[in-house]
Amino acid sequence: MALELTRTVRYVRSWLTGHADVVEEETTLDRDGIRVPATIVRPAGMNSPLPGWVILHGITRTGRAHPQLVRFTRTVAATGMVVIIPEVPEWRELSPKPQLALPTVQCSIQALKENPMVQNGALSVL
Repeated sequence: MALELTRTVRYVRSWLTGHADVVEEETTLDRDGIRVPATIVRPAGMNSPLPGWVILHGITRTGRAHPQLVRFTRTVAATGMVVIIPEVPEWRELSPKPQLALPTVQCSIQALKENPMVQNGALSVL
């Protein structure tokens, strides 16, 4: 219960202030032979394995660079999560293609599983 309350307070503080003490890293994922850019965001100063989240951008031209998504992702990471935001190129073209979105999610999950900062089995997709 205390951990959940701590994370909630961190989330609210980070969202309200717009400040999140996080580290961001650009990477690429292999989506069935196609290189897809992604951003990994994690809290600064934490070195133990943390839960991992895949956060998908919506069907929007700005993709993972959408300002509200960037703020939300940083805020989630500041609570003690490792977050990956993959680019879904088809969604940036306003063309929802579930047959391509699913492999994007799968390679994002795989990237989190291979990341030593991510706790085994503690993964979520949003």
